[in-house]
Amino acid sequence: MAIAESGKSLKEIAKAIYLDIKSLTGWHEGVMPIFKAIPAVRRLEIYLGVPTGFLEKKIVFQKEHEPKAAQALADRYEVRAREARKDPYYVATSDFSAQLLFEWWAFMAYKTQMHPIGLKRSKRAAWRVLPAEKAGIGVRDELLVCAAPNMVASSALRTLLFLRGYFGFLTKPTTGNRATSGLGLKLEDVGTLASLAIPEFVAAYMEFVKARSGNLLHNGHGNAAGIIVGVCREIEGYLWQQPEVFEERVAQFAKNRPWHTLCQQTVAVCKSWQAASAGKKSRDPKELLQPLFALKDILAPFKRAIQKLDLAAAAAVPGSVHQALFKRDALILGLSLFNPLRHRTLTITKYIAPGQQSDLISNLFQAEDGHWWLRFEKGDFKNDESKPEDYGSLSQPHV
Repeated sequence: MAIAESGKSLKEIAKAIYLDIKSLTGWHEGVMPIFKAIPAVRRLEIYLGVPTGFLEKKIVFQKEHEPKAAQALADRYEVRAREARKDPYYVATSDFSAQLLFEWWAFMAYKTQMHPIGLKRSKRAAWRVLPAEKAGIGVRDELLVCAAPNMVASSALRTLLFLRGYFGFLTKPTTGNRATSGLGLKLEDVGTLASLAIPEFVAAYMEFVKARSGNLLHNGHGNAAGIIVGVCREIEGYLWQQPEVFEERVAQFAKNRPWHTLCQQTVAVCKSWQAASAGKKSRDPKELLQPLFALKDILAPFKRAIQKLDLAAAAAVPGSVHQALFKRDALILGLSLFNPLRHRTLTITKYIAPGQQSDLISNLFQAEDGHWWLRFEKGDFKNDESKPEDYGSLSQPHV
């Protein structure tokens, strides 16, 4: 803030206090000065006209006896993911045929209606519909998961992404090895929900996902298998119940097997993958956290991040968007330290100033005694049954 009020550019200030412009730019963006830079910090205080020690006391030095964080090993998951991204295969929703879109919307209605007429559906198979402002980032922008105006089904996005990947594999050219080769089929032939009931397709897709993951079994297999089992299982499966609708759409791949036989064989394939992948992960979270475990204060990096964001906010133009973003990020980090929440819950957290007109509900509010509280309705969590009642938590004073 003092820099902004000085009316001088960083280059002019750096020249005046005999400091390299790169160092001053780094400080301005939140980088902590090293011990040897203290004289320059004091010259900056004099130049800006701030009290002696005002800037210096904000510097946090790492003590020599404190263990330094171990250097993080290369994240093998990220290495694999970067390589995989070089070979994209998902089908874009803009390439969905009119028939596939019709199937999708019929499936959406089945999953989100209070009671699907003429079809069985278990209680757990229904998709919860939420107001768009309470959906996570990415959900509210996908038109194909909108069950009604300004109402979205978050679970639909996961299924939609799976279908895009599944159809992408079926239509991917048959070139390269198991990790890069698809089945080379035409989208007009396999672009139907009925393709989920072809056991050979499903088995090949699972092997493809495994190969792209470094030959590892993981939750991705279990999740995909769960989606397929849900639509192919006996009695309540969406596809199982409608042979008259879907059987003919994949007749050329059925090898003369009856529709219910196809569904049974597909479920058997999926259950094998579910059993094999149960509890398996494609990345070890402990490996990523190991550098933090070496620290005396495991939260020190987060505290330093908050301090840097506070400094960056103080240096930003007062009332600017940049200053607001720095303050917001520091607040989110602070809230996360004392009250860890899921990513989605954090993204829907809102603050509405008292007296401000809004259709939204503020999750952060100040009580009459001056204390700040974080409040969520029970439906703001992963599922409606995760909390028996609305949730409230007293914020720590320093936050």
